[in-house]
Amino acid sequence: MTSAPRHLKGVLSIALAATLWGTIGLVVAVLSGGTTGTDPLLIACGRVALAVPVLWGWHRLRAQRWQVGLTRTHGLLLGAAGLAFAMYHVTYFAAIPRVGLTYAVLLNICTAPLFTLGIARVWLGERLHAPQVLSIALAIIGCVVLIGGTPAAVRLDPIGMLLAVAAGLCYSLLAVLTRRVAPEADPVTIQAVIMSVAAVVLLLGLTQTPVVLTGLPWLSLLYLAIVPTVLSYVLYTRGLAVVGATTAASLTLLEPLVSTMLAVGVLGERMSALSWVGAVVLGMSLLLVARRS
Repeated sequence: MTSAPRHLKGVLSIALAATLWGTIGLVVAVLSGGTTGTDPLLIACGRVALAVPVLWGWHRLRAQRWQVGLTRTHGLLLGAAGLAFAMYHVTYFAAIPRVGLTYAVLLNICTAPLFTLGIARVWLGERLHAPQVLSIALAIIGCVVLIGGTPAAVRLDPIGMLLAVAAGLCYSLLAVLTRRVAPEADPVTIQAVIMSVAAVVLLLGLTQTPVVLTGLPWLSLLYLAIVPTVLSYVLYTRGLAVVGATTAASLTLLEPLVSTMLAVGVLGERMSALSWVGAVVLGMSLLLVARRS
């Protein structure tokens, strides 16, 4: 059984990773808006591609060698995780123009913990008690209310909804596959392999011609690559070594909470009273998820 201090460190690592992911929306708003007009999928591709050499350099410093030292099974699992990570971006960004950003986020991020719960229960044998399930359910409800508190016009596009749900499934597969390897391998090595596979898939599937960025966009893209990609996913993997995949996927619901608070505090966006209620419910539920995990 995992010791309490080690488990707490794992929970905090995942929470910190989700907090860093919460800054992505703010940076993407700078890159894809205004005069830059960079396609979000192209941003995702650049973010992952730039992260790869950083991760391999970090791996070389830690291991003092380029070899990864993974078993064949681990290599196959991480290859599948890399494919899942790439397809997460593809399906998520394909869903946005069909159903809108709000509902793409809702369907994506709120279905991921549910998919993870089922897959981890069957494949990893993870067990959850009733209070844990209730905490996760409340967190999902809080997330729905937070993001959908002031809904725009709903676009009931079946394909778009299916793509958004597929993104949630891909993210849950990433969590479960990473969890399977995380206790037995170095987190930096794990992410170097995952990001390499994802970068190849995204680059092969890229249809838009890469744009030339100068000034702030380059700094923003470098930030996306190093902080909420390299650092955050290494933290996430380190946490997955001691925290169950379902709990980890639930704790990542902290991301929309941080993103929303940044939008309010930095961009001056306004939240409805219902959204504030959702923020409080989500925050309190995540505390219960962390406590009962």
